[in-house]
Amino acid sequence: MNGRALFPETARQYKNSEAHSTVSLSDRSTSNTPVASGDSNSKLLSNASLERQEEDRVPPLIDFSDLVLENSVAESEEPSCPVSPPQKSLTVEEALNFPPMPTSFSDLHLKSVLELTNMLESDESIEDYLATQPLYRHICSTRDNLVEETRYLEWKNTQALEKRDNFQMPKLKEAKKKLKKINEQLALAQKEKSELLSKVKPENLTKIFIPAVEEKLRRSEAIRLAFLRQEISLNECLSEYIAERKAYYVRRAKTNFITALAKSV
Repeated sequence: MNGRALFPETARQYKNSEAHSTVSLSDRSTSNTPVASGDSNSKLLSNASLERQEEDRVPPLIDFSDLVLENSVAESEEPSCPVSPPQKSLTVEEALNFPPMPTSFSDLHLKSVLELTNMLESDESIEDYLATQPLYRHICSTRDNLVEETRYLEWKNTQALEKRDNFQMPKLKEAKKKLKKINEQLALAQKEKSELLSKVKPENLTKIFIPAVEEKLRRSEAIRLAFLRQEISLNECLSEYIAERKAYYVRRAKTNFITALAKSV
Protein backbone atom coordinates (compact mmCIF):
# COMPACT_ATOMS: atom_id res chain seq x y z
CA MET A 1 0.00 0.00 0.00
CA ASN A 2 1.48 3.32 -1.05
CA GLY A 3 1.22 6.80 0.51
CA ARG A 4 -1.63 7.96 -1.75
CA ALA A 5 -3.81 5.07 -0.58
CA LEU A 6 -3.11 5.87 3.04
CA PHE A 7 -3.87 9.61 2.64
CA PRO A 8 -6.52 10.00 -0.10
CA GLU A 9 -7.32 13.67 0.63
CA THR A 10 -3.67 14.66 0.61
CA ALA A 11 -3.17 12.81 -2.65
CA ARG A 12 -6.17 14.64 -4.15
CA GLN A 13 -4.71 18.03 -3.14
CA TYR A 14 -1.43 16.95 -4.54
CA LYS A 15 -3.02 16.21 -7.92
CA ASN A 16 -4.81 19.57 -8.04
CA SER A 17 -1.75 21.66 -7.15
CA GLU A 18 0.07 22.89 -10.24
CA ALA A 19 3.18 23.90 -8.35
CA HIS A 20 3.60 20.52 -6.70
CA SER A 21 2.98 18.66 -9.92
CA THR A 22 5.77 20.74 -11.49
CA VAL A 23 8.06 19.86 -8.59
CA SER A 24 7.22 16.18 -8.94
CA LEU A 25 7.95 16.33 -12.68
CA SER A 26 11.31 17.95 -12.06
CA ASP A 27 12.14 15.39 -9.39
CA ARG A 28 11.25 12.55 -11.78
CA SER A 29 13.39 14.00 -14.55
CA THR A 30 16.47 14.56 -12.37
CA SER A 31 16.41 11.38 -10.30
CA ASN A 32 16.02 7.80 -11.50
CA THR A 33 16.03 6.16 -8.05
CA PRO A 34 12.69 4.99 -6.65
CA VAL A 35 11.20 6.83 -3.70
CA ALA A 36 10.15 4.97 -0.57
CA SER A 37 6.56 5.01 0.61
CA GLY A 38 7.49 6.63 3.95
CA ASP A 39 9.28 9.51 2.18
CA SER A 40 6.30 10.03 -0.14
CA ASN A 41 3.92 10.27 2.81
CA SER A 42 6.09 12.82 4.61
CA LYS A 43 6.34 14.94 1.46
CA LEU A 44 2.57 14.91 0.97
CA LEU A 45 1.98 15.92 4.59
CA SER A 46 4.46 18.79 4.37
CA ASN A 47 2.89 20.01 1.09
CA ALA A 48 -0.60 19.97 2.61
CA SER A 49 0.56 21.94 5.66
CA LEU A 50 2.25 24.53 3.41
CA GLU A 51 -0.95 24.94 1.38
CA ARG A 52 -3.00 25.50 4.57
CA GLN A 53 -0.51 28.15 5.73
CA GLU A 54 -0.72 29.91 2.36
CA GLU A 55 -4.53 29.91 2.56
CA ASP A 56 -4.39 31.38 6.07
CA ARG A 57 -2.05 34.17 5.00
CA VAL A 58 -4.02 35.24 1.90
CA PRO A 59 -6.92 37.54 2.90
CA PRO A 60 -10.31 36.96 1.28
CA LEU A 61 -11.19 39.11 -1.72
CA ILE A 62 -13.77 41.86 -1.17
CA ASP A 63 -16.39 42.51 -3.80
CA PHE A 64 -16.96 46.26 -4.18
CA SER A 65 -19.62 45.95 -6.86
CA ASP A 66 -22.52 46.20 -4.37
CA LEU A 67 -21.16 49.21 -2.49
CA VAL A 68 -22.88 52.57 -2.98
CA LEU A 69 -20.92 55.78 -2.62
CA GLU A 70 -22.91 58.24 -0.53
CA ASN A 71 -20.82 61.32 -1.22
CA SER A 72 -20.78 60.94 -4.97
CA VAL A 73 -20.76 64.29 -6.76
CA ALA A 74 -23.07 64.57 -9.71
CA GLU A 75 -21.28 65.82 -12.77
CA SER A 76 -22.76 68.83 -14.43
CA GLU A 77 -24.17 67.79 -17.75
CA GLU A 78 -24.00 70.24 -20.59
CA PRO A 79 -27.26 70.91 -22.40
CA SER A 80 -27.71 68.81 -25.48
CA CYS A 81 -27.40 70.62 -28.77
CA PRO A 82 -30.78 70.77 -30.55
CA VAL A 83 -28.97 71.39 -33.83
CA SER A 84 -26.69 68.77 -35.31
CA PRO A 85 -23.16 70.15 -35.74
CA PRO A 86 -22.05 70.62 -39.33
CA GLN A 87 -20.08 67.78 -40.80
CA LYS A 88 -17.72 70.21 -42.51
CA SER A 89 -17.20 73.95 -42.23
CA LEU A 90 -17.24 75.59 -45.62
CA THR A 91 -14.52 78.02 -46.52
CA VAL A 92 -15.09 81.05 -48.71
CA GLU A 93 -13.26 79.39 -51.58
CA GLU A 94 -15.41 76.26 -51.33
CA ALA A 95 -18.64 78.25 -51.13
CA LEU A 96 -17.71 80.29 -54.19
CA ASN A 97 -16.39 77.34 -56.18
CA PHE A 98 -19.42 77.11 -58.45
CA PRO A 99 -19.60 74.59 -61.27
CA PRO A 100 -19.32 76.07 -64.74
CA MET A 101 -22.38 77.82 -66.05
CA PRO A 102 -24.19 75.61 -68.57
CA THR A 103 -23.78 76.97 -72.09
CA SER A 104 -26.79 75.20 -73.50
CA PHE A 105 -29.80 73.26 -72.37
CA SER A 106 -29.79 70.59 -75.05
CA ASP A 107 -32.38 68.48 -73.31
CA LEU A 108 -35.03 71.19 -73.58
CA HIS A 109 -35.29 71.07 -77.36
CA LEU A 110 -36.22 67.42 -77.11
CA LYS A 111 -39.39 68.34 -75.27
CA SER A 112 -42.53 69.26 -77.12
CA VAL A 113 -44.24 72.60 -76.84
CA LEU A 114 -46.95 71.05 -74.70
CA GLU A 115 -44.38 69.58 -72.31
CA LEU A 116 -42.55 72.88 -72.05
CA THR A 117 -45.83 74.71 -71.44
CA ASN A 118 -46.84 72.26 -68.72
CA MET A 119 -43.40 72.52 -67.12
CA LEU A 120 -43.54 76.31 -67.04
CA GLU A 121 -47.01 76.26 -65.52
CA SER A 122 -46.02 73.84 -62.73
CA ASP A 123 -43.49 74.80 -60.05
CA GLU A 124 -42.83 71.19 -59.22
CA SER A 125 -41.84 70.45 -62.81
CA ILE A 126 -39.45 73.39 -62.82
CA GLU A 127 -37.91 72.25 -59.52
CA ASP A 128 -37.55 68.71 -60.83
CA TYR A 129 -35.77 69.99 -63.90
CA LEU A 130 -33.48 72.31 -61.92
CA ALA A 131 -32.59 69.43 -59.60
CA THR A 132 -30.88 67.78 -62.56
CA GLN A 133 -28.55 70.76 -63.08
CA PRO A 134 -25.14 70.64 -61.30
CA LEU A 135 -25.07 74.39 -60.66
CA TYR A 136 -28.45 74.37 -58.94
CA ARG A 137 -27.51 71.33 -56.84
CA HIS A 138 -24.29 73.04 -55.74
CA ILE A 139 -26.17 76.20 -54.76
CA CYS A 140 -28.74 74.24 -52.74
CA SER A 141 -26.07 72.15 -51.04
CA THR A 142 -24.05 75.25 -50.14
CA ARG A 143 -27.18 76.94 -48.85
CA ASP A 144 -28.10 73.97 -46.64
CA ASN A 145 -24.58 73.71 -45.24
CA LEU A 146 -24.44 77.42 -44.47
CA VAL A 147 -27.84 77.37 -42.79
CA GLU A 148 -26.88 74.33 -40.71
CA GLU A 149 -23.56 75.87 -39.65
CA THR A 150 -25.21 79.21 -38.88
CA ARG A 151 -27.81 77.59 -36.64
CA TYR A 152 -25.12 75.60 -34.84
CA LEU A 153 -22.96 78.70 -34.30
CA GLU A 154 -26.01 80.59 -33.06
CA TRP A 155 -26.64 77.89 -30.46
CA LYS A 156 -22.99 77.89 -29.39
CA ASN A 157 -23.01 81.67 -29.01
CA THR A 158 -26.20 81.50 -26.95
CA GLN A 159 -24.63 78.93 -24.64
CA ALA A 160 -21.51 81.07 -24.28
CA LEU A 161 -23.59 84.15 -23.43
CA GLU A 162 -25.58 82.22 -20.82
CA LYS A 163 -22.36 80.92 -19.29
CA ARG A 164 -20.95 84.42 -19.19
CA ASP A 165 -24.10 85.81 -17.58
CA ASN A 166 -24.23 83.03 -14.98
CA PHE A 167 -20.57 82.82 -14.00
CA GLN A 168 -18.55 85.74 -15.34
CA MET A 169 -20.96 88.66 -14.94
CA PRO A 170 -21.07 88.46 -11.09
CA LYS A 171 -17.28 88.42 -11.00
CA LEU A 172 -17.17 91.32 -13.44
CA LYS A 173 -19.61 93.35 -11.32
CA GLU A 174 -17.58 92.64 -8.19
CA ALA A 175 -14.40 93.67 -10.00
CA LYS A 176 -16.07 96.91 -11.14
CA LYS A 177 -17.08 97.69 -7.55
CA LYS A 178 -13.52 97.13 -6.35
CA LEU A 179 -12.18 99.26 -9.20
CA LYS A 180 -14.61 102.07 -8.35
CA LYS A 181 -13.52 101.96 -4.71
CA ILE A 182 -9.86 102.04 -5.72
CA ASN A 183 -10.50 105.00 -8.03
CA GLU A 184 -12.21 106.88 -5.19
CA GLN A 185 -9.27 106.21 -2.88
CA LEU A 186 -6.87 107.29 -5.61
CA ALA A 187 -8.79 110.53 -6.19
CA LEU A 188 -8.75 111.26 -2.45
CA ALA A 189 -5.02 110.56 -2.28
CA GLN A 190 -4.39 112.85 -5.26
CA LYS A 191 -6.42 115.60 -3.60
CA GLU A 192 -4.42 115.27 -0.38
CA LYS A 193 -1.22 115.26 -2.40
CA SER A 194 -2.17 118.45 -4.26
CA GLU A 195 -3.10 120.15 -0.98
CA LEU A 196 0.19 119.12 0.59
CA LEU A 197 2.15 120.31 -2.43
CA SER A 198 0.35 123.64 -2.35
CA LYS A 199 1.29 124.03 1.31
CA VAL A 200 4.97 123.29 0.79
CA LYS A 201 5.39 125.63 -2.16
CA PRO A 202 8.18 128.16 -1.50
CA GLU A 203 5.90 131.20 -1.86
CA ASN A 204 3.39 129.70 0.56
CA LEU A 205 6.09 128.81 3.06
CA THR A 206 7.45 132.35 2.80
CA LYS A 207 4.03 133.73 3.66
CA ILE A 208 4.03 131.53 6.77
CA PHE A 209 7.59 132.30 7.93
CA ILE A 210 7.62 136.10 7.46
CA PRO A 211 4.91 136.79 10.12
CA ALA A 212 6.67 134.36 12.48
CA VAL A 213 9.99 136.19 12.01
CA GLU A 214 8.36 139.56 12.64
CA GLU A 215 6.68 138.21 15.77
CA LYS A 216 10.00 137.08 17.27
CA LEU A 217 11.52 140.44 16.43
CA ARG A 218 8.71 142.29 18.21
CA ARG A 219 8.96 140.07 21.30
CA SER A 220 12.71 140.58 21.58
CA GLU A 221 12.32 144.34 21.26
CA ALA A 222 9.58 144.34 23.89
CA ILE A 223 11.87 142.49 26.31
CA ARG A 224 14.68 144.97 25.68
CA LEU A 225 12.40 147.96 26.30
CA ALA A 226 11.03 146.38 29.46
CA PHE A 227 14.57 146.00 30.79
CA LEU A 228 15.36 149.61 29.98
CA ARG A 229 12.26 150.68 31.88
CA GLN A 230 13.50 148.50 34.73
CA GLU A 231 10.38 146.35 34.62
CA ILE A 232 12.39 143.09 34.59
CA SER A 233 15.71 142.08 36.04
CA LEU A 234 18.93 141.58 34.12
CA ASN A 235 18.84 137.82 34.41
CA GLU A 236 15.27 137.62 33.09
CA CYS A 237 16.12 140.02 30.29
CA LEU A 238 19.15 138.06 29.18
CA SER A 239 17.49 134.63 29.20
CA GLU A 240 14.30 135.72 27.43
CA TYR A 241 16.01 138.12 25.04
CA ILE A 242 18.61 135.56 23.94
CA ALA A 243 15.91 132.90 23.36
CA GLU A 244 13.74 135.24 21.31
CA ARG A 245 16.63 136.60 19.24
CA LYS A 246 17.89 133.08 18.58
CA ALA A 247 14.47 132.00 17.32
CA TYR A 248 14.31 135.20 15.26
CA TYR A 249 17.62 134.51 13.47
CA VAL A 250 16.73 130.87 12.84
CA ARG A 251 13.38 131.74 11.26
CA ARG A 252 14.92 134.56 9.23
CA ALA A 253 17.57 132.18 7.88
CA LYS A 254 14.89 129.69 6.85
CA THR A 255 12.87 132.45 5.23
CA ASN A 256 15.88 133.65 3.24
CA PHE A 257 16.63 130.09 2.11
CA ILE A 258 13.06 129.50 0.97
CA THR A 259 12.97 132.86 -0.82
CA ALA A 260 16.17 132.04 -2.69
CA LEU A 261 14.78 128.60 -3.56
CA ALA A 262 11.58 130.14 -4.93
CA LYS A 263 13.58 132.53 -7.12
CA SER A 264 15.73 129.69 -8.49
CA VAL A 265 12.69 127.62 -9.39
